[in-house]
Amino acid sequence: MTRRPKLKAHIGLTLALVALLTSTVLTEGGCAKLNYKQTATNALQATHLALSSAQDVERQAYAAKAFPGLTDEKHREIAGFFAKAFDAEIKTADALIAWRAGDPPPASVAELQAVTHQTLEAAKAIVPAQAELISKIQVVVEQVAKVVLAFRGGQ
Repeated sequence: MTRRPKLKAHIGLTLALVALLTSTVLTEGGCAKLNYKQTATNALQATHLALSSAQDVERQAYAAKAFPGLTDEKHREIAGFFAKAFDAEIKTADALIAWRAGDPPPASVAELQAVTHQTLEAAKAIVPAQAELISKIQVVVEQVAKVVLAFRGGQ
């Protein structure tokens, strides 16, 4: 549990750095290429917010024992998927700093997309009747799709 504040701080700092770099540096083609990087940055920031929100819903529901069937074991399983998603998000934010429009998307983008889909499927299997959690994770999946599009648009 103590890792989460550090994780959020790292992600926030990384995304702020990416935003600063994309707003101040124009290279290799100017504004058109910069827009792809800024779009990817914005989508990744929205992904982080959606992922944090979904994790908060799950943690609060677990603490309140609000989801029938959300046992300690199931909670740990879902938490594991969230941890993988945050890890892939950090890797993507780090890769975004070095990424240039025209480069292929970093491998972490595909990893982020895969793990968010896995998180959604796990939540559907573990707590299928919990519409709020599932809809929050669906928002994460939608935001990650925007990240993928932003990286692919810069090719």
